[in-house]
Amino acid sequence: YNGFVTKVDANTGIVLGTIRIASPEMEDDFVAGMCHDGEGNVYVTGYTKGGVLGDGFEAVINDQDIPKGYTAFIQSIDLESMSTNWVSQIAAEEHQTGTLYYPPDIMGVACAVVEEVMAEEQKAYPLVYMAGNIGPHGDLNTGTPKPGGFDIFIAQFDTNDGEKQFLNR
Repeated sequence: YNGFVTKVDANTGIVLGTIRIASPEMEDDFVAGMCHDGEGNVYVTGYTKGGVLGDGFEAVINDQDIPKGYTAFIQSIDLESMSTNWVSQIAAEEHQTGTLYYPPDIMGVACAVVEEVMAEEQKAYPLVYMAGNIGPHGDLNTGTPKPGGFDIFIAQFDTNDGEKQFLNR
């Protein structure tokens, strides 16, 4: 499976463009959420077992770094050109307890764009947040996996370049 975003004329129903969200490893790629910034960009969240590609982009996570479980992604798409602005991907570290292996699934499921005012500069900056789930025993680089069921994570990204600002479980 691959995810996709299609732009459709609201009056005529004519398809104006489509962008495919795919991994070069031919793994399944799922789109779970989408939000927009009011400036002509949409942000798509989801999860994959591969490295997500964008137009002209190399995979965010290469073959050697792909964990066995799902990784979360967020992709910024310019609606005018129907091209990728940037892609960011989050992987959880895998853990093994005794003879039991727990894949480190992490899935992006929703996003929101928020204008935040930086007090020292008195200027508003748009930031995009991604929320999702992380599987049992997955570690977000804290060194301590959390036993039990799925937990929730939230991550903040700069809308200009996709740089991750923070990630919390």
